[in-house]
Amino acid sequence: MKTHFMRNSLLLLSALLACTGPSLAQTADTVTFRLDGGEGITGEMIEYDDNVARLETSVGLIAVPLEGASCIGLACPESIRIVPTLPPLVLTALDGTISLSGNLLQITDDQYVIATDFGEFRVDIDRVSCEGEGCPEDASQPQLGGEVVLTNGAATIEGRLVGLEDKAFIVDVAAMGIIKVSTDLFTCTGDSCP
Repeated sequence: MKTHFMRNSLLLLSALLACTGPSLAQTADTVTFRLDGGEGITGEMIEYDDNVARLETSVGLIAVPLEGASCIGLACPESIRIVPTLPPLVLTALDGTISLSGNLLQITDDQYVIATDFGEFRVDIDRVSCEGEGCPEDASQPQLGGEVVLTNGAATIEGRLVGLEDKAFIVDVAAMGIIKVSTDLFTCTGDSCP
C-alpha cells in the first residue's frame, strides 16, 4: 500500500515538474529517476540510501523510493543505474551552437529521448542533426546550406536553407535576404530538405 501511494505521489510530482518553468542547471550530480518506466523526474542528487534517494528539483527537495525505480546519470546508485546498450550519438543544434552526446532511449512525440551523464534529455527532432552509430537509420538530416524550393500553391520561394526553428524554414533568398516561413504552410523540395 505504501509503495502504491508513493508511486502515485511520484507520478503527480512528475506531472508538476513537467509543467514548471526552466529546469535546474545540469551538473555532474544531475540525474533522472523513472519509476516503472514512466515519466522522469530530474534533479540534483543530494543523497541516497538502500531505500530512498533525495533530489533537489525545480519544486524543492523530494524523496524518491528506489524500489521499482531506474536512474539515468553518473551520480545514480549503481544498483539502479541504466546502462544504455545502444551505441552513442551526438545531437547538434541546426545552427551548430550546442551539441549533446548520449545514448538513444526512445523517440516519442517527435523528440529524441537520450540518456546522458547528466540525466535524461528530450530534444525536438526538427531542431537538431544526429550523428553517430546510435542515430536511427530513418533520421532525416537536413543539410544546411543547400538549395531548396518551398512551395505553397502558386507561391514559390527559392533559396539556400540556413536553418530550421520553431516549425519554420529559414532561407537565404537572393535580393531578399533571410526569410522565415512556416513548415506547416510550405512544402520543401531539394537535397537539403529535412
